[in-house]
Amino acid sequence: MLSGVLFDLDGTLLDTAEDFVHIIQAMQQEHGRAAAPAELIRAQVSDGSIGMLSTAFELSPEAPAFAALREDFLSRYEQGLAVHTRPFPGINELLDWLDAEQLPWGVVTNKLSRFSIPLLEQTGLANRCASLVCPDQVSRGKPDPESALKACSEMQIDPAGCIFVGDHVRDIQAGRAAGMATIAALYGYLAANEDHLAWQATHSVQHASQLQPWLQQRHKPETPMFDYTAPADLLTGRVILITGAGDGIGRACALSCAAHGATVVLVGRTQSKLEEVYDAIEAAGHPQPALCPLNLETATEKDYEDLADQLFDTFGKLDGLVHNAAELGPRTLLDSVKPEAWMRVMQVNVNAPFVLTRAMMPLLRAADDASVLLLSSSVGRKGRAYWGPYAVSKFAVEGMMQVLADEQDGTSNIRVNSVNPGATRTPMRAKAYPNEQAEINPKPEEIMPVFLYLLGPDSKARNGEAFDAQ
Repeated sequence: MLSGVLFDLDGTLLDTAEDFVHIIQAMQQEHGRAAAPAELIRAQVSDGSIGMLSTAFELSPEAPAFAALREDFLSRYEQGLAVHTRPFPGINELLDWLDAEQLPWGVVTNKLSRFSIPLLEQTGLANRCASLVCPDQVSRGKPDPESALKACSEMQIDPAGCIFVGDHVRDIQAGRAAGMATIAALYGYLAANEDHLAWQATHSVQHASQLQPWLQQRHKPETPMFDYTAPADLLTGRVILITGAGDGIGRACALSCAAHGATVVLVGRTQSKLEEVYDAIEAAGHPQPALCPLNLETATEKDYEDLADQLFDTFGKLDGLVHNAAELGPRTLLDSVKPEAWMRVMQVNVNAPFVLTRAMMPLLRAADDASVLLLSSSVGRKGRAYWGPYAVSKFAVEGMMQVLADEQDGTSNIRVNSVNPGATRTPMRAKAYPNEQAEINPKPEEIMPVFLYLLGPDSKARNGEAFDAQ
């Protein structure tokens, strides 16, 4: 649950660059130099007066003339702090929402208090800001977490529930070191060659207006689960195949289905993990599962047909098919994805579910009411930057669900739906968000109500729908 938000000042909360540009260009003119391009100065704002002046005047900070030059700059800036400075577009609306939700927000900056305090006053933010921490108020500034932790203490919030937003790697480092989720503000003062992916922020935004929707999602006091209470014998007599059954959501689904009477077919690439699930089901006294190791990346059409023949000989039907297994793939720009990585994601996430479903259709038709369940994602319903082939594959999954559901509507007893699990405490989630506090997300077993509902007879009339587990 969101407890508060910390902002870097220059380049995140306020667009201060125009004031710096005017002062430096005026100084250059007085020194008989050509005015530096505004964008060149803007890109150095995050590095403070030293970075801006050394770039604009091509002068080393160790040069004898630099100290006087810097003092002149700081004096001019102090006299005209907010002539052109404004909050970034979308920030005012975000602050209004934070205030309305009674969520405290603060500023953690490497800008001295002699400038930061009057700047907030002149922009009308001083009375709204719950904490302002400047480098002269702590022993160690960013990227050390001391200033971020001091701000949380002043706001009386738990750092684990706080979000740190910044446009420089040191902001992200400070937030991460303080145990916070972080957002890289890509609309700020980044150098042209800056690799923000290396910062390992929890999330990134291209525009300040994108902050509020993301924060609103984190502010849900408690993520409501799909509301369904399954009878203990809900799945008795049913045979349900689950891919990726050795770990994460697939494992939880297998255990939950077995606990409600199903005979589960455990499919996955790692036999040892499948065996652990198998043993857990048997130890609990549930129906004996079937163990079917299969690597979806390398499986051939014949492998799927052989699996179908094996299940037909053993069970004669298939009541449920859960396409859970997935490959995350690289999280980067699309034009940076290597073709082989793209193909691997598509093979596991799209091609395998198609070929497996095709092979299982006779078994599904042999059941009284069969359910095909494809796991989707929020990025498969609205694309987001840096989710690459994974997002595209989940769009394909949604499309496959809709086409197959429409084909079966009124022609068979098979229903087809998709489920977006939402943020869940799984190995894949940890890989996608390595710096996220895992405990803020529900465990896989906590999102099982929607799975049980869709795999049981109570959902007979539901077909072609996109469900959310939470």
